[in-house]
Amino acid sequence: MRNVFSHVPQRHQKRLARELVAVLHAQNLATAKRNLSSFRLRFAKQFPEAVACLERGFADATSYFAFPEKHWMRIPSTNGLERLHGEIFPIVRQLLSKDEARRMSSTHSAVKCSQCSSR
Repeated sequence: MRNVFSHVPQRHQKRLARELVAVLHAQNLATAKRNLSSFRLRFAKQFPEAVACLERGFADATSYFAFPEKHWMRIPSTNGLERLHGEIFPIVRQLLSKDEARRMSSTHSAVKCSQCSSR
């Protein structure tokens, strides 16, 4: 999507985004192709570079349709770093949360122990 948006002025990007999502996140390949055709008819005159960019990348962007639907959420991103971040970050966040909980618990215990010894 960023590649297509790089050919569109920012003030028009929100309008194109709705149509672009319909193309790239369709229910199946046939629907995606119909939506691409509709996108082309609506925007080819106003944004020819954006339409050409979408058409060049359409096969790659919709290649996930060749796989079972349960795998689609893991496949669509062509940015490996984004995909890695999306899969690893929740695990890291859980580990950090547990570690922070341990730190808080040990700090609380130390404060409680120092209060008991001062009595």
